This record gives sequence, C-alpha cells and structure tokens, in this order.
Amino acid sequence: MSTTPDPREPNNPPTTINPDLAAERSNTPFNPTNITNFIDGNDPNITARRRQLESWIIRDPTGIFSNEYNNYLHRTERHKRALAKFTRLVVSVL
Repeated sequence: MSTTPDPREPNNPPTTINPDLAAERSNTPFNPTNITNFIDGNDPNITARRRQLESWIIRDPTGIFSNEYNNYLHRTERHKRALAKFTRLVVSVL
C-alpha cells in the first residue's frame, strides 16, 4: 500500500490507499467532481459541509465511529453504539 494525500481535502494528512484502487480511480471515464456536484445538488456549501462532517468522523480520537467489530456485536450493543455515534457527532458539531 502506498501513502497518498486524500483527494477530498488537500489539507488532510496522508491516508493509506491501495495502489490498485488508486490506479482504477485515475482511469475513470467520468469526472468525479461532476458526480460529487450532481449528488450534492450543485451546491458547494452542501459539499463543503459533507466533507467537513466526514473529516470529523475520520479524525475522531475516541474511535466511536469504527465499525470494525459490528459483525460480532449483539443487536442491543449495535444499537447502543449507533446512539453513541449520533451523540458524539452532535456534540462535535455543536
């Protein structure tokens, strides 16, 4: 795996991206920015807000947003984690 800058935000620290995935992404027959704009309703404020939230989730030091062990949790525990994620996101935003 190689370390390349996250294309979503130029100021993000490097993230690890599989080289095969990076190669495939560079060969797309469409412009990813155009797809992003379409999904976000061509509103740059929505795109910026979504990227900001995504950045907060990725950088959260508590690790609450990790889904690594979700397959091994009981339904009740998954529900508690979902509520904890929601609470953490609301606290981060406010």
